[in-house]
Amino acid sequence: MRQARGNMSVTKEQELTPKQARSKETQRKILEATLALLEDRHFEAMTIVDIASLAGMAVGNFYKRFKNKEALLPHLYAEYNQRFQVFAESMQVETAGEPWLQIVKGTVDFFSANKGLIRALHLHSRLNPALVPDGSTKARGGLYLALEPLITRPGLDAEACNRRARIAALAMVSAITEAIVYQDMTPAETLGLELGMLVEELTELLKAYSQ
Repeated sequence: MRQARGNMSVTKEQELTPKQARSKETQRKILEATLALLEDRHFEAMTIVDIASLAGMAVGNFYKRFKNKEALLPHLYAEYNQRFQVFAESMQVETAGEPWLQIVKGTVDFFSANKGLIRALHLHSRLNPALVPDGSTKARGGLYLALEPLITRPGLDAEACNRRARIAALAMVSAITEAIVYQDMTPAETLGLELGMLVEELTELLKAYSQ
């Protein structure tokens, strides 16, 4: 919050001129339309016409804010990073009962809810690693922090716990990515596990690794 004259506080949104506010709202609509389209199609398959149509605007309005479709990607990375950070922080809350089960299930739920966005960025980062914005995976550290307390093998120092938490996170995220993001492809297709069974088996695997 910024302090204005007369001790009245105003937000950055309130400080915007009408023209700036409209531009920001247009950009928001474009990003929301893109995220909605990603739910049932690949980023490469959607067109600017598709995005503008769903956003309820002319194609020209898109080009006033973005040079091309690829210019949306930094905004999509930022959106994913923000969502993942919220998710990872929620996983750090101390849980009773079966913490491994809750973390695996929570990760499955997060990937299921963000499947299209994750698929778009996963493919882009593999094909264009040099174009991935700096800090786009920073939020992953929050997941490591959630897993470290569950590494209970006697004699492990802090460095070893951190390393094993990272390996556990890699195994969990990789398995869930294959099972949800690429569920119609090998190896997920040949695995033939329903998500409930995947959660149970992956939980047992990670629990065995951590002890």
